[in-house]
Amino acid sequence: MVACQTSELRSNPGKECSARPSCGAGYRCPNLGFKLPRRGHFFAAPSAKKRRWLGHAAGLLLMLLATACATPPAPQVATPPPPGQARIWFYRLWDPSESLNAANIDVNGVYFGSVEPGSAFYRNVPSGVYQIAPQNKYLDYNQNTNVAVVPGQQVFIAVVDLSSWANAVSGAQRSVHRDSWYARLVPPQYALAEITSPALVPRPNALPAAPLAY
Repeated sequence: MVACQTSELRSNPGKECSARPSCGAGYRCPNLGFKLPRRGHFFAAPSAKKRRWLGHAAGLLLMLLATACATPPAPQVATPPPPGQARIWFYRLWDPSESLNAANIDVNGVYFGSVEPGSAFYRNVPSGVYQIAPQNKYLDYNQNTNVAVVPGQQVFIAVVDLSSWANAVSGAQRSVHRDSWYARLVPPQYALAEITSPALVPRPNALPAAPLAY
C-alpha cells in the first residue's frame, strides 16, 4: 500500500496506509528511549568549544610530561665541616631488588635521619664516639656500628638491606615483607666513588668534596 500523507493521517488517524501498522490504528508504538543531545551539550557543542576543550587537555598533558621528564637539579658539593666539628655521611646504593623503604637511623639512641635508596645525606657533629644503629624490627648480628671522629674528619656509613633474612625469621609471617638494615663503615675513597656515581647513588642531597681528611 502507498504511504499516507501527513494531512491524511491527521484527518483519519486509524487509516491503514502502508504495509507497516500505524500507531493510530490500534497498534502500540515502540518507545525507542533515545533522544538527540540538547543544544549546548558537549557532543552537540559548537566546534569552537570542542577546540578550546581539546586545547586545554593538550596543554595539561604537556605540563604533566614536562614535570615527569624534568631533570632534577644537580646536587651541590658540600663545603668542609665547620671548625671544631666532624661530619658523618649516610648513603644507600640504588638496588631495586631490595627494600625501597626509607631506613631510619638512630645515633646514640636518638633519631638522626632517614636515608632512601639511591640517596645520601650528612650531619655535622662534635668530635666524639657515636653508635650508629638503624631501626630494625628483628635484630641480627653486626647491624650497628661505632665510629670515633675528630674535628675536620668525615666518615661514611653505607646502609644496606637484607630483607630475605628478616622474612626467614618471621616464622608464619613469610608473606609479610620485613626490612633488615645494616650500617657499614666504608673507607672514604670507596664511598666517594660510590656517592658520586649517578648509577649507584642517583639522588644524593649533596656530594662530598675531595680530598677528604681521614
